[in-house]
Amino acid sequence: MIIVLAARPRLRACRMRSRRGFLLRARTWLGQTLPRAAKGGPWARAGAAAAVALGLLIGLASPAPTLSSDALPGIIGMDNRAPERSRTLPWSAIGRVNRETGGFCTGVLVGSRMALTAAHCLWNRRTNRWIPTDALHFVAGWRGGPNLGHAKVIEVRAAPGLRFDLSGKPVRYADDWALLVLDDALGDSVGSVPILSLDPAAAMTFAARQDVIEAAGYNQDKPHLLYRQNACRLFGTESGGRLLIHDCDLTRGASGAPIMFERDGRYAVIGVQIAVLRRAGEDRGLAVIPSMSSARPVN
Repeated sequence: MIIVLAARPRLRACRMRSRRGFLLRARTWLGQTLPRAAKGGPWARAGAAAAVALGLLIGLASPAPTLSSDALPGIIGMDNRAPERSRTLPWSAIGRVNRETGGFCTGVLVGSRMALTAAHCLWNRRTNRWIPTDALHFVAGWRGGPNLGHAKVIEVRAAPGLRFDLSGKPVRYADDWALLVLDDALGDSVGSVPILSLDPAAAMTFAARQDVIEAAGYNQDKPHLLYRQNACRLFGTESGGRLLIHDCDLTRGASGAPIMFERDGRYAVIGVQIAVLRRAGEDRGLAVIPSMSSARPVN
């Protein structure tokens, strides 16, 4: 079934809201012991940056609170998410995009030094500016402490026409994707997932067949472990075939999660989770098809 949208849908960005403050008392990072910081001392900033790099935000070190279904847009019907603990591809290539400004999103390695995510994850709504690259980290295979690799972001590339409104939402959702250039070749060690570039006609064909897809991401209610849903489906397209409508269970924090197609054990990314479409009380996921060749540095 193809869903025809008669009007612009009300979209809610699926990202975890920023939390104020960081776990400044975290004393270890990647096996290095940090001295306890004096208030306002030079180690305070270092401790905060270390904590963010590994996702140790206040409130996430303790058990996650139980959230009602109303607080989790994007969980469609029964919650079909399941933990994915495999260290093999494609799951090893999926990681958290951690922000020193607070909060996180999901990303996936698509090359040796390149990760793909949602552009709105990299935009600071308070300042209406891009988050500085030195405040962005990609942590592959994050498992609540152990991980497969950490890299800093050195450049952000996005669609040339990408613009944000005053509320911090993309003016066009079809532009809501971004590439992160990393300072370390994580893809060489943990692997990467190729992108299957769908033109609008191919996307519409996929949707018309209601092809089975898979998705995996880090969610607000499950921030320390990758959760996967297989056997979800495409239901339609929007914006001339540049957006995919699906029923995979992904909620806040999972913005940037890869929507993948599998054939004969080989996976490819066909879209990036960006938002939840809610109409008539029913949620559907919304993913954008990235146009990699058009990516341009944002600053």
